[in-house]
Amino acid sequence: MKKAPGLNEMKTIIKTIDSEFSLNYDQTFTSANNCEIRRKLIPELQKSLAPKFRPSVTQLTKWLNSIHKSRRATARMRNSGKLPKDLRRVHANNRQNDKKLRHIKAAKELFRKNDPNITDYNKESLLRMLADRAFHSPEMSDTDEEDRSKTVVNVYDLSWRSAEVSIYF
Repeated sequence: MKKAPGLNEMKTIIKTIDSEFSLNYDQTFTSANNCEIRRKLIPELQKSLAPKFRPSVTQLTKWLNSIHKSRRATARMRNSGKLPKDLRRVHANNRQNDKKLRHIKAAKELFRKNDPNITDYNKESLLRMLADRAFHSPEMSDTDEEDRSKTVVNVYDLSWRSAEVSIYF
């Protein structure tokens, strides 16, 4: 997703601007205090962005709302002590998504080169399967009852697996 021009510059300006223009992330975006801060902040942002960007008041308000929403959620998690768990979850999701994209890219490249290992498969259905996280291997993982940190992954040699995959078992 492409970011709007000027948004990154606005974020930089907000980081360096005087504390009197800082939104209160403990309050909602539409609270009286934050409305007063926004009333002062928006003209300052317009002046700072002026030569290169000329966003409207509505656009600046939308951008500020987006930033406030994200920072408020992060602040609330930090206060509740859930931030480290959330950061691990976000990191794991990002890595999983990167892996999915690498698999799709590799499959497209193999189809482009007419690789004999992949030409027997339907291109559209294979790419759709790779893009959908609901498809997964029928592996079963068990947690050791005595030591919860140990996990055993059982991989079964299923009869319906293709010959290309079966050589690895």
